[in-house]
Amino acid sequence: MASTSSRSVLLLLLAVAVVVSDAQLQLSETFYDATCPQAASIVQQKVNAFVDADRGLAAALMRLHFHDCFVRGCDGSVLLNSTDTILSEKEALLNKGSLRGFEQIDEIKMELECACPGVVSCADILALVARDATAKANSFRVIGHNTRGPIPYEIDVKDIYEEYGILCRLVALAGPCFWAV
Repeated sequence: MASTSSRSVLLLLLAVAVVVSDAQLQLSETFYDATCPQAASIVQQKVNAFVDADRGLAAALMRLHFHDCFVRGCDGSVLLNSTDTILSEKEALLNKGSLRGFEQIDEIKMELECACPGVVSCADILALVARDATAKANSFRVIGHNTRGPIPYEIDVKDIYEEYGILCRLVALAGPCFWAV
């Protein structure tokens, strides 16, 4: 009976340890306030300048963060280069030539390293860049008066896709093709 009780206490302590350690790993907007207070402003200034020069870069920078987080969690691995024996995410068949913004991330990393050597992680840089690119991309004027007309009926949408050679199954996740094909 004592061994069952000991096991229960041990499991309870283990569960508490996991919860406490996990609670300390929570994200925080103020994480770098003490160690690199200028990190967020450096990233924001650089992203604003990059997106002002190339409006399409905002989406590319957001996409980098998505690709980093989607594969194995937000670890900055999308920024790694291939070696002789390991093909990187950056140069994988589906990503090669389609991901961009690496030079801009490198430039931001260099400036952060000058300001706070060894403090800001690459994964955090990608997250900050995606946040600031989203904010910058969202700051455009929307011109009113939609002249496209009403939203087409399902059959019209299907015809439009077929006109471009797109199968309905390919866009099922986009929403318009929700009927069985």
